[in-house]
Amino acid sequence: MRPDFVHVGRVRSAHGLRGEVLVESLSDLPGRLESLERFRLELRSGQVREYRVRGRRPHKGGQLVLLEGVEDRDAAELIRGSLVTIPSGELPDLPDDTFFVFDLIGAEVATESGELLGKLKEIWAVGGNDVLVVRGGERGEILLPSSREVVRSVDVKERRIKVHLIPGLLD
Repeated sequence: MRPDFVHVGRVRSAHGLRGEVLVESLSDLPGRLESLERFRLELRSGQVREYRVRGRRPHKGGQLVLLEGVEDRDAAELIRGSLVTIPSGELPDLPDDTFFVFDLIGAEVATESGELLGKLKEIWAVGGNDVLVVRGGERGEILLPSSREVVRSVDVKERRIKVHLIPGLLD
């Protein structure tokens, strides 16, 4: 089930004395954070606050951001670790055979012959191919590469992923 809001960034740290924060992107969409005029933050405490962006500049693979109401380092430290979110309705359309991770988590994973392997619990980004972590079936935890050779079809509506188990994959 698609969440109401999705995470597109994380406040990594406070920077300097003026209240700037270093924000890293969690989005594959280039420029996602740069397009936001307001940051909706999910604080570590569970609270949600919205801030207007007063300024930003690139810094060490992220952005240094000045937020209205965050005027000094102490205030910046209070929002460290917060997640930047956007409404899921603002997500772009994806190309064919491309999916949002949250649309796949919880999907049933089965072989082409119909054997239920379990449900998709996580996706690990580990280089060339992501790894699908499947749990809950008779085989226990299974790690599957997300290659075209293994993943044969994905049905987001039906929440089902069909896989081909190549020889040696589960040994």
